[in-house]
Amino acid sequence: MVAISFLLCCPFLFIAVVEQGQAVVVTDADPSEYPYAVRFHLFQPGFPFDITYPGMVVSSKFVLLTFASAIVSSYNFTITDQFGVARTPVKNGSIVSGRFTYFKVCNKFRGAKYPLRESDFNNLTTAIPDAQIIFYNATSTVLRKVTVPVMNKTACATATNSSSATMTDMCVDSSGFTDLCPVFFLNGPDHSFGWNPVLAIGGQVQGLPFGFGCDQSYWKCTDIALFLQNLTSEIPVVDIFV
Repeated sequence: MVAISFLLCCPFLFIAVVEQGQAVVVTDADPSEYPYAVRFHLFQPGFPFDITYPGMVVSSKFVLLTFASAIVSSYNFTITDQFGVARTPVKNGSIVSGRFTYFKVCNKFRGAKYPLRESDFNNLTTAIPDAQIIFYNATSTVLRKVTVPVMNKTACATATNSSSATMTDMCVDSSGFTDLCPVFFLNGPDHSFGWNPVLAIGGQVQGLPFGFGCDQSYWKCTDIALFLQNLTSEIPVVDIFV
């Protein structure tokens, strides 16, 4: 695969035209917004669609991904940073009871890393009007973003019929966006969910991949802050807090 060594000078803007509600505005994220984000691209000859996940660089040589390592064995894959530089993985492992996977790469990452400090995660006591869904597609290493509101913990508990005291979910208020699903689903809402997104608040990825309901007024994702203790103890690096 040929590495792309340049970035587009002008951000790409995509607007999905909807019949009702707010138009979905998808824009390119500048590398400075989420400097730790890399594209994990899964593909397989003869398979009808590719899959992408945002990965988070947690140290100079380790990337954290929010899915089980068993998935990787069935696919070819690449890890590419936002400047188009491919990173060759030399080791991977499944951690936190299989919920996450880490990859060790050969060449070191420079710049800011994904922080795993408790103080970096929002406690969701108030609603967040300007959170961002971030994702990659299969044809570009440029990170994409969509600004969305996130419910506070109490409102999310009410929407999901849960107790706010035991909430593990975060709720994106999708009621005003009637055409969000086609941004991520390649061939309709029932299959081919190609561009797996994560949820970021204030530049910090906090929500794990979504439980989509295209006919619902909210989308659920799991709060990564719940796994901080396990993540910091199980990722085999010493510079995780850099």
